[in-house]
Amino acid sequence: MCQPEIGHTLFLIANHFNSKSGDDPLFSFAQPPVLVSEIQRNQQAQIVNDFVDAILALDPNANIVALGDFNDFQFSTPLATSKGGVLTDLITGLPTAEQRYSYVYDGNAQVLDHILISNHLLTPNERPGLPCSMWCMPTRSSRPRPAPPITTVARAPLWRRRPPTSP
Repeated sequence: MCQPEIGHTLFLIANHFNSKSGDDPLFSFAQPPVLVSEIQRNQQAQIVNDFVDAILALDPNANIVALGDFNDFQFSTPLATSKGGVLTDLITGLPTAEQRYSYVYDGNAQVLDHILISNHLLTPNERPGLPCSMWCMPTRSSRPRPAPPITTVARAPLWRRRPPTSP
């Protein structure tokens, strides 16, 4: 939880979901690929969803940001569960031509890191970005590299949308 200077509360939910280890490659003889690791990510997504619902039960206008390495694609079941109809994945707000990736695995550029924000916080001020640097470049090493940071820009008036609630 973060307290912006003007007195509004921002709930930040940092995530690092189970990896995709053990899943079939996206492009292989097994189609559709078997995603054995998705079971645990679905469970983790439900925990995030339940936590968001608990916050919203106390304050229906809560400012919520769930972000981090969800280890899944923006169109996946775990992301849909995490969003639960009350959060929006900022990557989906970009035109397709501007969408980037946050990780390269087996030559496949993928968006696995996400920023989900409360639907009521969406304004034209958000500008998500997924910078790709050397972190994304494939290497000959078998050691995985950490993903680059994902960023967004939001102007301070975003938090002035509703008056502070009394304790």
